[in-house]
Amino acid sequence: SSSTSKQRSMVLISGFESFNVKLYRRAARNLKKRLPDVSLFVFSDRDLETNRQEVLRALQDAEVFFGSLLFDFDQVEWLRGAIEKVPTKFVFESALELMSETQVGSFEMKPSPDGRKAGPPPAVAAVL
Repeated sequence: SSSTSKQRSMVLISGFESFNVKLYRRAARNLKKRLPDVSLFVFSDRDLETNRQEVLRALQDAEVFFGSLLFDFDQVEWLRGAIEKVPTKFVFESALELMSETQVGSFEMKPSPDGRKAGPPPAVAAVL
């Protein structure tokens, strides 16, 4: 890779499926071999208690956040603040408060100020 290439950073936090974390970390290593300018930092929900500073450091530079099966109220509230500046967020099968943080480009899951739900993006709605 060229020294002028921009490093890309993604963070994945896995909740109740933490048994898959080893698999996700292996995928992150394989990704790094194929795309040296891309880093995927993999954490479990337990890391939100035991390695919170490391998680926060990874999130500060992240361009993409993936969250799955995250339900603990305190963890969800902390994560909502911690991922606020991450531009692209995918949150699956988690607490509604966290899933509402999903944002891709101009699409957001958050209800609009008038309370209407955003619904899927037009491309997804067309398939449905």
